[in-house]
Amino acid sequence: MFEDPVPLVRDAAAEALGNIADDRALTSLKEGLSDLDYAVRRRVMEALEKMGEKATPFFLEALQDESKEAVAQAAAALERMGVVATWIEELGGKKWERAFDVLTRVAKAGVVETLARSLTHPQLSVRVRLCRILSEGESPRTFEALTEIAQNDADWAVRLEALLALIKLADARTAPLLIQALGEEEETIRERLLTALQEAPRLLLDQLTDAVIALLLDANIKIRVEAIRVLTKIHTENLFSVLLSSLSDAFPEVRKEAALGLQYYSNKEGVQALIAALQDPDRNVQAAAATSLGRLKDPQAIEPLANAFEQADVGYRNDIAVALAAMPTQNFYQLADLLMGLSHPNARAGIARTLGLIGDQNAIGLLTAFLKDHEPIVRASAAAALGQFRRRELAPTLVGYISDPNERVRTAVVNALGKSRDPSAIKNLLPLLSHETDVFVCQHVAISIGCLAAGLNSIAGKQRTQIIRRINKWLKSSTDINSYAAGLIALILLQDEFNFQKIFKLIQRASLRAAMQGSLKVLPGEVQDHFFAFLSLDPQLFWHDRSEESYEHYIRLLQSSHEARDRSRAIEALRTLKGKAALPAIDRFCQGSQSPSPSRCPGRPGRNYGRGTVAP
Repeated sequence: MFEDPVPLVRDAAAEALGNIADDRALTSLKEGLSDLDYAVRRRVMEALEKMGEKATPFFLEALQDESKEAVAQAAAALERMGVVATWIEELGGKKWERAFDVLTRVAKAGVVETLARSLTHPQLSVRVRLCRILSEGESPRTFEALTEIAQNDADWAVRLEALLALIKLADARTAPLLIQALGEEEETIRERLLTALQEAPRLLLDQLTDAVIALLLDANIKIRVEAIRVLTKIHTENLFSVLLSSLSDAFPEVRKEAALGLQYYSNKEGVQALIAALQDPDRNVQAAAATSLGRLKDPQAIEPLANAFEQADVGYRNDIAVALAAMPTQNFYQLADLLMGLSHPNARAGIARTLGLIGDQNAIGLLTAFLKDHEPIVRASAAAALGQFRRRELAPTLVGYISDPNERVRTAVVNALGKSRDPSAIKNLLPLLSHETDVFVCQHVAISIGCLAAGLNSIAGKQRTQIIRRINKWLKSSTDINSYAAGLIALILLQDEFNFQKIFKLIQRASLRAAMQGSLKVLPGEVQDHFFAFLSLDPQLFWHDRSEESYEHYIRLLQSSHEARDRSRAIEALRTLKGKAALPAIDRFCQGSQSPSPSRCPGRPGRNYGRGTVAP
């Protein structure tokens, strides 16, 4: 009858089966749950409910239905049958997760009466989890039950969860209760409530402003910090003086949050306060002040920010440079002469870094001038900044500084050339592998050569072979692991086909792979893409050290790829990873065709298909 084209007939069939309540009807009723007509599905669920406990699995399945009406009806049926009450008891057991998931679905369907009544359950863990479940159920009954438990439960952990649930429900009627809790409850509760309020809607926050301001005098530092974060979400003009006052707090954690909060107030007094905070004794407060000044983009902050480079550590210098780069470009260049003439080398180096972040044509001329600075730190910063432009026409200028007497500058110049996209620079880099005395510079030479060669077809095969030989010669004379990592990255980017198996075997070593990760992660994205394309390797397996999954990866690649090169890579990788143990898997693939051929099975063990691949 459920196959009848008329919905009324199917509806009647469901009702009849329910009245019969025979176990044999369960199968037919289950099929009726997928009926396209909602009225039929509703009748089926009514019939199933009459079947009692045996129908419970079908209702649990219906909780995942796409139809909200079907889910609501299934949830209501489970409540009437007493199943919800049973699952609530499961919340106190060791395997409570499934019960939590099911009951959350019930709450989302708006069926909350049994859940609400159970908030008086004697077991604390059950009450806590019920509060979390009810935070998903928007209904008047939910609000009433949670409000009562938040006020009267004897355990602070339950009161806290009830208050957090009320915040999540975002009901403005919660405000009086929250104000009371913020003023009277335990420190842990106040701190957690403030954290949750940072995600609350503005309608609720506006009613809590005074209560939150009062917490700025709390003895607990964390509470003061979280209070400022809440006030920052409100950021109305009347809160400006509050944040300004907190900028003088005795604890740097509070001053930092106040400095970040002032980024929303574009007025002279706020800017001056942030400029003063650049000299705060705490590095995190300084960085927060720089960040806020960058967001405000007020030109009067340019010179103070530049001067702040003088005593800044490496991390803070980056914050200052980012802030300066955000300033109006016209105003920045109006102060160019002043900025380039700053007396401290750290400040000039910081300006060079900023020019790289600004990244326009005017910056190139200023950076070229910085390359002539008498301080190595300034020349290195200028070279690094020029590298960020990634422009071919800058390569000749950079080559002129490839023999700088300072190794830090030489490293920056080499890296910049690697980003220049000018393959002709390779001829200037290769000789350094023979006569450069600094190992660190040599490592960057190798990687930069690889970057310039990556993905280029303009390098002839003979020239590419000569470059590979030079890299290999340098590797033979190297003794440290970072040099090996740099050399292998270069060979991979140069697509050293002949040594693929040797390269692949080496990168299976955990220490060498870690060194390669450190060098590779700072390279441009397209260079990384070429690296992984050559290996036919999923980047996630490399970055997350999941080498044990590589075997399965190459098996899948062998079976699914339409590219002969990928299949060849897979075969060679499998042989490297498993040796003779991989031969059965390779043979199964090759024998999948009645007449295996080089195009289907390149590099098949025991044969030579032009790549020197032979049986292990």
